[in-house]
Amino acid sequence: MGRIVGYIIFGLFSLLSLCVGIASLIDGFTGIGDVTSVSGKLEIVAPATDNALGLTDMGPVIFREAEMYQYVIEKTSETVDGDTKDFRYLGEAFEKEPMGEFKTYPTLRDAKSLFGKEKKYVNPEFPPEFLNINNYGSSVIAGDVEIDGVRLDVSILRLFNGEGFGMEDSTVAAYKTPENAGAAYGLKYLGDGVYASKDNENWEVGDLRVSYRVADPEILAREYTAVGVLNEDGVLCCDEEYGALYDSVVSMDEINHDFKSKQLKDGVLFILLAIGLAVGGFFITNFLCDG
Repeated sequence: MGRIVGYIIFGLFSLLSLCVGIASLIDGFTGIGDVTSVSGKLEIVAPATDNALGLTDMGPVIFREAEMYQYVIEKTSETVDGDTKDFRYLGEAFEKEPMGEFKTYPTLRDAKSLFGKEKKYVNPEFPPEFLNINNYGSSVIAGDVEIDGVRLDVSILRLFNGEGFGMEDSTVAAYKTPENAGAAYGLKYLGDGVYASKDNENWEVGDLRVSYRVADPEILAREYTAVGVLNEDGVLCCDEEYGALYDSVVSMDEINHDFKSKQLKDGVLFILLAIGLAVGGFFITNFLCDG
């Protein structure tokens, strides 16, 4: 029975890798498909604005990371005489998502004690203005940006976060940061694009720390090529299969060539992986079952 289960498990992973490999090879032979590319200089029709912090005129896109110092559950394990036990107890840390309320032991000592009792802990509300649609503190805030009259969706502009685009902190001199930015939440500017409830590390539960990065204006003078799919409103977006942003003018032939090369390479690798899983799984299963 164990042998059959092993064959099935390795067989399923092998089949999955084979399917991915074949799909990649097909894409490698057929090409990138029905996409649109636009090239030229970025036109910032309306700059990115962070209403929560009160930041305006921040270029094409803002990348913001918000954290709150909260009660959290710490976990540890100890092994004594071959017996492993897990312990949960109270800790404090910066988190990018609301940790809510929970019960746990106040200390590790309490968690280990036969007389220790769990207590209820309630975190302050994480300001919803700093959370994205997934209830998480990482946000991409896009302005109204066009290339050659075609508006770029946030899914394209978020690619500024990749290598070679010179993303900087908010100290970029060309942007005017309001002196009272963050005041609505009692935040102080610490430099390097960081706002926090305190200018030291004596953090308390409920304290906020928000950092952001923007594109250096020097790189915005370049010409770019954006590749994606036009939606029904004529906005260029990344779809599930493809989307790209280049900091130079790139032809569609070059883009298609790079896409085909990558897909063919990935296809071969996944097929080799499928073969390895099938062969390796056969020998590993037999070894374990015979042993």
